[in-house]
Amino acid sequence: MSLIFLEQPFDLSEAPHVGIACVGQTLPEPGTKCFSTGWGMSDAAGKSDILKKIPVTLLSAADCEAKMRETRLGKIYRLHDSLTCAISADDSCKGDAGAPLVCPVNGESTRYMLYGMSAYGIQNGAPCAYVKVPAFYSWIGERMAEEGFNPDSYTYLP
Repeated sequence: MSLIFLEQPFDLSEAPHVGIACVGQTLPEPGTKCFSTGWGMSDAAGKSDILKKIPVTLLSAADCEAKMRETRLGKIYRLHDSLTCAISADDSCKGDAGAPLVCPVNGESTRYMLYGMSAYGIQNGAPCAYVKVPAFYSWIGERMAEEGFNPDSYTYLP
């Protein structure tokens, strides 16, 4: 995982295609409806020039492992503790390494929390594995503090 610190701030109103999300401290329950976004790949057209927002459902580690074991990964697949999984009707991983996994804040439709970054997917119908951002929350906090940022700048405040 890495963080990028800019030399100077920029105005997000100048970039309407860029959204913000707070950093999630704990992973939501399995079954939570979330989203992944990305440019994606299609078999027919290759890379898309249209940003897609795909609904995904969080899986428990046990459900993820069971579904991944049905793929070419085989019966010994084990989900690392630093990862979580989500599944969708569409393939949310194809061509979107690093894509965000965000979930709405308390059912709101315009505020999101970041819980993952796409790590890998195996095939259509299989879950996508995401880096579990809450597992790195303390590390993120330490790096942000070193740069002089208050936790209020990246933590959800109701």
